[in-house]
Amino acid sequence: MKITSENYFATVAKIGVENLSPALKKGHELIEKATKSGTDWKSYGTFKKQFDLTFEVLAKVIAASEKSKQGLPVKTDKPTVIHNEKPKSERAAVKPYSVETKTTTQKKSKDKPTVKGKDVELISPETAFIRRFASLNNKTKTKEQVLSFIRSLQKAIVERRIRITSKHGKLIEYIQQFLVDKYNKATKKNIEFSFPENDLIKYKKIGGGEVVLNSIRFIKAYIGLQGKEMTKEKAKSLYNRIVNAIEAKKLTTTDKYYKHIKVILNSLERFVKQKGTSPSLPITQAELNGLEGVLKECGCKDGLNGIADEVDIKVRSEKKPPQNAILNSQDVIDLKTHKLNFTGKWLSFIGNPSRGFTAMIYGKPKFGKSYLAIDFAGYLARNHGKVLYVAYEEGFDDTLKQKLQEKNVAHPNLFVADYLPANLKGYENIFIDSVNKAGLTPEELDKLERKNPDINFIYVYQTTKDGNHKGAMEHKHNVDIVIEVPQRGLATQYGRYNQGGEMKIFGN
Repeated sequence: MKITSENYFATVAKIGVENLSPALKKGHELIEKATKSGTDWKSYGTFKKQFDLTFEVLAKVIAASEKSKQGLPVKTDKPTVIHNEKPKSERAAVKPYSVETKTTTQKKSKDKPTVKGKDVELISPETAFIRRFASLNNKTKTKEQVLSFIRSLQKAIVERRIRITSKHGKLIEYIQQFLVDKYNKATKKNIEFSFPENDLIKYKKIGGGEVVLNSIRFIKAYIGLQGKEMTKEKAKSLYNRIVNAIEAKKLTTTDKYYKHIKVILNSLERFVKQKGTSPSLPITQAELNGLEGVLKECGCKDGLNGIADEVDIKVRSEKKPPQNAILNSQDVIDLKTHKLNFTGKWLSFIGNPSRGFTAMIYGKPKFGKSYLAIDFAGYLARNHGKVLYVAYEEGFDDTLKQKLQEKNVAHPNLFVADYLPANLKGYENIFIDSVNKAGLTPEELDKLERKNPDINFIYVYQTTKDGNHKGAMEHKHNVDIVIEVPQRGLATQYGRYNQGGEMKIFGN
């Protein structure tokens, strides 16, 4: 049989991920992460060589298995969901949609059972970093990628999400020093990694010691489909993967989130059976709020757009300052906020803002406002999460490309758009260049900020020849940071985090 993007996940679900070879598991992990568990195949072009190789190898394994009638057990499409645990009517409701007409029945594998990690709702940060470190084996990374790993690890340690005194503290300390040494000693742009077999086994054993609950994975995948154009094929694919997990008893009624899985199955089934086409899944706001509540409770909030990338692990344990409240002055002193810990020239220029800060950049045309904004966007992308730069002024023309190249800020976390999306989830920083071109009023910006309190907003304003603009002057009183470009190539800053900062825009 030929394996394609259309039948890949259904085929793997029948075989069982645990029955794949180490090489196929590695390929599956890449496909699952890059496509958000099959819900978004836009990255196929980027990873085409790796994806096609995995498809080809899997097809050969299945062909060899069928020929010898031994090896990997392939499950049938027979709907044996939750045996004797539901009335007949309910069992029929979760019959899997047929993906392929040909089925193969084989004897169960007699191989020794693989060691399975502990089911958890959220993989601990130290386990995730050890797993990420193990994945470097036999790979080549750029110095920038290694530096990003070091920064992520050090940030987790500083924020006490990882403690050196924890169970794997000594290994974390070793990994940190190993990466720093590799980076400092590197004489070329790329760094190669290779670990001794015994060490690699130890890393993988620890990294695989925790496995995210299948229910949580499916809830994330389902919520990732919300707000996107949907096809019945995508809905069938997710439906079948859930049903196959139930049949394989990888997802049972003992799972604490099983009732939420039933909600998802019902929603997918309604979508598939409805006449005509619909751009979105039929689910009530109450049901959606319930599913999002599950992820918030388990600490999975950052993964609402699919399976979360372990590189961007974040926790939001800090309490937000109360609103519409009366507090004793001593209580105010004890309030804790999430500082972003700016470094280098941005610390000197702006200070150390808290998460959810707002800033504005204004000045006369051609003085360098956009250069400054793009430079700032690159810094935030490298150190403080995903950035969306909304280029209303320039769109995707050559001038924007020139600025990105001259400031050398292109980064996997930096995205550019020529419009402001309605859904900003998944981004930590939003730049609007310019507010004038977007036609947004101070009231509309205030509403946008209240709707997204955890996002940092940076606004660029065009001003008249005398340096003023009505919208900019009105909004100046509402933002935390005010940056003016009074003359070409020079920026001055005054705000609540630092008074009197100054920076040269070009040549640094």
